[in-house]
Amino acid sequence: MNKYFWVLILLLALLVSVNALGINAQDNIPSGTQWTISIDYSLNSSGEIQIFLNNNPLISAFEHGGKVFVDEAQKSDSILNYNVTLNKITLSLEGMPTGNSIILVRVFSSNNEIDSASKEITFVDLQANVNALENTVSSQAQTINSQSILISDLKKDLNSKENEISDLKKNNAQTLDSIKKINSSISNLQQSDVDKNLSLNKISTDLNKLVEEKQNNTFAGLFSAGFLPPTYLALFVLIALIIVGIVFYNKRKKEKLY
Repeated sequence: MNKYFWVLILLLALLVSVNALGINAQDNIPSGTQWTISIDYSLNSSGEIQIFLNNNPLISAFEHGGKVFVDEAQKSDSILNYNVTLNKITLSLEGMPTGNSIILVRVFSSNNEIDSASKEITFVDLQANVNALENTVSSQAQTINSQSILISDLKKDLNSKENEISDLKKNNAQTLDSIKKINSSISNLQQSDVDKNLSLNKISTDLNKLVEEKQNNTFAGLFSAGFLPPTYLALFVLIALIIVGIVFYNKRKKEKLY
């Protein structure tokens, strides 16, 4: 019975120790700068805790008489400051180079390892990140500037095209107005020619009537008497020439219109 009891106590102690062990540190730390880490733990009587950085010993502490002591002989020079209590160790360490490092914690009881934990920490080059970010920002700024110039050029081209379209519209309006004026002039000319043709036709008709009257009245008597004075002969020729001229003029007008 006593044997099982002590086994149960030992198991409970192990579970408490496992649950209590923890490493507290940032996942990403600037390289080359001081950094801090803390370890939560629970030591039983004659227990010991060892902390390693990249497999190199950092510090070792042991319990004795309800107190925790640090083994100064095993303390690393990279530790700038430390604080040790019954359940927590806090370390301030020198800056690390860029890259990944591993913290390893091992807990012993009576020289037997009963628990362990590890954590990977990334040390980043902030200046390199800042430079990369500045380069990215500069590149983006150049891209934005180029795009702004392109947009400005496109706006100028658009304005130029709009001006060209406006000029074409004005020219089209002027052309249409000119066409209307020309059509109006043609209509006026056609109407004028019609009026002239009417006038010429009337004159021709009147002359024809006059000729017929002269022929019926005067010429008939003259020809019947066998006598035609030069004056009447000249009048007859003049009237004939006028009639021929009127016919020729009307023919030429019609040819011009078509």
